[in-house]
Amino acid sequence: MPGRYFANRKRKAKYFASRDAAEKFIQKLKIDGRAALDQSRRQPNEDAFAIAVREFAKMYDGDVSKVYAAHERLQKLQNIRPATVRDATEAFMAARKAGWSPRGKAPMASTIDSDRWRLLKFENRFSRVQLSDLSEVELRTFFDEIKNRNKKSIYKTVHLFFVWAAQYKYIGENPMLGIESTGQFGVNNDYYPVATFKRMLLIAGGLEPVQPGKAPTRDFIDMLPYFVLGGFAGVRPCEVVRVNRNADAIRWSDFHFDVEHPNIEIRDAITKQTARDSDLHHIDAEYALEAIRAWLPLCRNESPLICRWTKRYMQELKRRFTKATGIKFIKNGLRNSFATFALSYDGLSGLGAVARQIGNSEGIVRRHYARNLPTGSGRAWFSLRPFEVVSSAAATA
Repeated sequence: MPGRYFANRKRKAKYFASRDAAEKFIQKLKIDGRAALDQSRRQPNEDAFAIAVREFAKMYDGDVSKVYAAHERLQKLQNIRPATVRDATEAFMAARKAGWSPRGKAPMASTIDSDRWRLLKFENRFSRVQLSDLSEVELRTFFDEIKNRNKKSIYKTVHLFFVWAAQYKYIGENPMLGIESTGQFGVNNDYYPVATFKRMLLIAGGLEPVQPGKAPTRDFIDMLPYFVLGGFAGVRPCEVVRVNRNADAIRWSDFHFDVEHPNIEIRDAITKQTARDSDLHHIDAEYALEAIRAWLPLCRNESPLICRWTKRYMQELKRRFTKATGIKFIKNGLRNSFATFALSYDGLSGLGAVARQIGNSEGIVRRHYARNLPTGSGRAWFSLRPFEVVSSAAATA
């Protein structure tokens, strides 16, 4: 169309169903001038719409249904919150700290810390990209490039992030829906030898020197309940040590030894939120309770909590302990050791009994914690005791 008919003086295209229809319009335009154009605008014919649909359909291999799908996707994108990947992940972490969970149960601080760490790789990769622009192909490529054993854990957290993003309108559609979980969860089932654990207990309890020829020290006495409950009962670190000052952990009042059925209560307030079978559970295996009772008198009893420190300070203690003794900490080592030696204690402690003690399913215990050892070999682990000559006075010296 000639530019003289438009305010911006620029030519525009007009489509017709046939050449004959175009020639008729040209003749009318020559006679009526702008009036013919105005009339055309007021009364668009269906042929023009059909042409437009056909032109769009050509972009999608002639499939008109794809034109409708593209329109629906455009509508979804019109109501989303614009945000980069970094902005969205920060908002997600704030929501997690405020208690958001797909199951409605507030996550523990340790779970939130794990989410933060797992999202870092994803955030660093797509930091400045608009979240709504991320495609399924880009995410598939991202997961394919992860080669370490944390691949499945990262997938789990990124998937959780996109569930949240869809709920709160940061994306119009979830690109993770078509991506299946790949890789395996990291399996860390290494355990401590009995001799190593014995040395850890004796050094922490101030009964054995760090180095031969030197005097014993109580510099690591606050690690003793961490060793005792982790190694003899399989208690999670986040249940023994507070993740922060506002969190709860095992208290002296959770030990019920003078009752008909002695037990240690793992309360709902301290148990890990992903515990599968139930939140609250009890540790009541006789061999575990006897070992714990033998070592508890050596622990500090100056606070309602059996371990008064937080995770941050305990990390510093562990670093100092390793530097002084040369003993390196194994990830999940105490819990793995408990499950492994409990399973091989006497042949009567089956997988179900061990799983019940630590609050997990049999499948999780078999895969992540326990190693098969000869029957009876677990007795040496649970028979570890402090020296008989140690009195309660030595514990408070």
